Amino acid sequence: MIFCNLVSGSKGNCSYIASGETAILVDVGISCKSVIRQAEIVGIDLSRVNAIIITHEHTDHMLGVQTVSNKYGIP
Repeated sequence: MIFCNLVSGSKGNCSYIASGETAILVDVGISCKSVIRQAEIVGIDLSRVNAIIITHEHTDHMLGVQTVSNKYGIP
């Protein structure tokens, strides 16, 4: 299992969790560009992501969810 906080704080939250063939993002509270940049820094392939889970509807948890979902075809 892999767990990585891409960003965590009052200005945005996004975590990546993967095990086997399953990979998810938990919250996407940063821009799509920032998600891509942070994923590249730690070597995460966002095309592997199967789902996005949003913990609650605050901007710092869902700012970039629609753009990331559309760009990568993630439900």
